[in-house]
Amino acid sequence: MSNQEARDLAADMAICEAATPGPWCIVGNSVATLKTDKDGWHDSIINPRTPFPSFEIMQFISMAREGWPYAIRLAQELQKENEQLERELQVYRDHERGLRGPWD
Repeated sequence: MSNQEARDLAADMAICEAATPGPWCIVGNSVATLKTDKDGWHDSIINPRTPFPSFEIMQFISMAREGWPYAIRLAQELQKENEQLERELQVYRDHERGLRGPWD
């Protein structure tokens, strides 16, 4: 992440929360919520008949293009760091076991 400017994750989350609640799914050629009404119809978010979704949906989609890869890269880096720290901790644990005598 050092070569990429940090994102404001709180602002990104606010954009996510402002969009239509999820989860979303693909239904035919539309994006819709998983919720259905009493007749089994999904609440459509984007479809060919309504080509102008709300500003919040458009902002979410455009920001997700950058925010989601950023979050994945950040998670990957943190996972690598965690694995390294786990290895280092194991070295200390192994060393501590070697220091113990039969009386411990």
